Amino acid sequence: MNISFWKNIALGVLALVATDVSGQQILRKPRKTLAAAVVSPASVQDSMITVGPDREKTDVLFRSFRRRAAEAAVTRAGEEVETQTVWIECADADALARKLNGWGLYAVAMEEEGAVTATVTADRAGELEALPEVTRIRGSRRLEPRMMRSLEYTRMAEVYAGTGLESPFTGKDVIVAVIDQGFEYNHPAFCQADGKTPRVKRLWNRYQNKKLLTSESDISSQTHDGTGESHATHVSGIAAGTAYTTKFRGNAPDADLVFIPSSFGEYELLQDINYIKAYADSVGKPAVINFSAGSQVGTHDGKGSMGVAMDRLLGKGLVFCQAAGNEGDYTLHASKKLTSNTDRMKVMVDCADGEAVLYFMAEAKSSANMQISFSLYNVSTGRTKSLSNTVLSRYFSYSSYESSTTGRPDIYVEVANCSSFMDVDTEVLVVSVGLEKGAVVHGWAANPGYGEFLADASSVSGFTSGDNLYNINPEGRKALQIAAYDNCNRFTNYSGNTFSASYFKPGGLAYYTNSGPVVGEWMPMPLVAAPGSLVTSAISKYETGFSTKDDYLMYRQQLNKKYYYYGMMSGTSMSTPQVTGIIACWMQAYPQLDADEVTDIIARTAINDKYTGNVREEWDPRWGYGKIDAYEGLKECLRRASSVNGTGIGDLYQTTAPITLNKERDCWKVLFNSEEPFAEFRLTTLDGKVVFSRRLSRVACAQEEVIDFSGYSGGVYLLTVRTQNYTETKKFVR
Repeated sequence: MNISFWKNIALGVLALVATDVSGQQILRKPRKTLAAAVVSPASVQDSMITVGPDREKTDVLFRSFRRRAAEAAVTRAGEEVETQTVWIECADADALARKLNGWGLYAVAMEEEGAVTATVTADRAGELEALPEVTRIRGSRRLEPRMMRSLEYTRMAEVYAGTGLESPFTGKDVIVAVIDQGFEYNHPAFCQADGKTPRVKRLWNRYQNKKLLTSESDISSQTHDGTGESHATHVSGIAAGTAYTTKFRGNAPDADLVFIPSSFGEYELLQDINYIKAYADSVGKPAVINFSAGSQVGTHDGKGSMGVAMDRLLGKGLVFCQAAGNEGDYTLHASKKLTSNTDRMKVMVDCADGEAVLYFMAEAKSSANMQISFSLYNVSTGRTKSLSNTVLSRYFSYSSYESSTTGRPDIYVEVANCSSFMDVDTEVLVVSVGLEKGAVVHGWAANPGYGEFLADASSVSGFTSGDNLYNINPEGRKALQIAAYDNCNRFTNYSGNTFSASYFKPGGLAYYTNSGPVVGEWMPMPLVAAPGSLVTSAISKYETGFSTKDDYLMYRQQLNKKYYYYGMMSGTSMSTPQVTGIIACWMQAYPQLDADEVTDIIARTAINDKYTGNVREEWDPRWGYGKIDAYEGLKECLRRASSVNGTGIGDLYQTTAPITLNKERDCWKVLFNSEEPFAEFRLTTLDGKVVFSRRLSRVACAQEEVIDFSGYSGGVYLLTVRTQNYTETKKFVR
């Protein structure tokens, strides 16, 4: 499944109501439902297959990679051999990494895990597998990708200069790294305010297996990443776009940028984060990473091999934000607690798109092997039938996927060419999974398009219905999971046409956003929600099928005799960079932020309203702690930064402007960004009459003073704030 599927979701989130948006509607087959008069299913004797830990040197994902390459000589971009980034367990990680780098492969030693991550070309896969020092190879999961009024809703308009509040925190001296597909590198959104100087400091095109670029001239000579997508351009613009001659500005418009076009391989992501950490350390700057992709295949507890290794990389000054996912209206999950040793969780899987990728895992007292069987069920007749051994051997692949790292029993299943052995329009795949009494069995479909559990299956005796819970699968326990809420349901494009989407309810949770909780030990995932519906940001004109007549386009901008574009998209892919950019501004104030402190700050400051309820008191599996509040979070960061002043970070959070001004209806709030020996406030009329004055001594960082205007008559006033080295005057109308 390519990213165009997700772009369709982003553009229309299924379809704009009462509009004709050509090419933007998803051609999704109708969901299957059980017939009103269900015939009792015939008895089918399925022999249960016991699936123990995969004893082979390679897992099913790596074997699938080798098989595809051998069968089709798969190439990409017309010339490049397919690659996969793999996890290699071995006795000496450093020695193996040196050997593989000597082969011309890219390999990184993960010493504490006793493993190497290596990007392997198909023609070297067999040679790698044959190495005696290699004990195990794991292939990568294929991860899938997941401004109108967004700034207003996050209160981000209160963090940089603009209506409401003015502040110098714009992500300066902070790195925003985006790992994605669909970059237009030279879009004005990624230049400095002069429209000339690029802000992209590092460019590493992993998708096309190109070398890392570090010089400004080399980066400026590139145009786009060759993916034919626009996702990354839009995401990066939300997080950190520059408002060059437009009103569309990202949340951290002065941040340094690192762009990594990705092939979305699981372990490739680990290599990317390892590099970003090394680069950030080399320049002495904090970094926040945006990753708007994921998969339902995996442990859903952050404790798989990938997650454990990633958590070791993240720490002070390095934060990772991941989209919670856009599958909230799909039934990709099912679970059941087994009541006996012979009890089974039986689910119906709709394979309308012709293939299925399923993952089953159990919360159990022991690591006993799981049992699984397959059959077919006709939703029209209620009849079941067996599958032959020939079909099972030809079209089904299954193995234990992660049990060696998590200790939980699990099974990974791939089903190919479903139409070869079933009528995908009337039949569903029945999967029966068993273990010991008391075990809680969970099942997931990898993503929409790879199967979906029937939501009404429990209407047939013995079956378990699918649901949309437990659908957050974090890349580690330090990965901040971001949900989405609706900020807009109507827009007018640059051609003057107006569109509406009635299923978006401004202020309410987006129907497509994934829900927690995670499996096992509780973690606040999702952490918080941010605006994700109908968000305007930069668009790549190199997107396949791009047309200047596309209805979602909002603005066209000219620079150096070339045109660049801004457009509308929706999804948690849009809400996540909102948070990424906000955290970049917080890091400018407090560079030592880590995942734990960000979590604590959000838990203390998130907005709770009539839509969220009081979720700061009791975390919610849909909303997290509520809606992110950039301004209140900034205040908390300033407080924490001031408390550690003297540890060497003081100079980083000092700013040229010592105050942040926040205008509300009947008052101005003055937030001090740094310590000041004194501060003076004076409120005057236009003719110079002083109506209010105040002097403060020894002002603390993060101290907030409120100037109340509610008692004054209507008119025009001037508010002047003076500190030792700074004076600012603002005019406002009462």
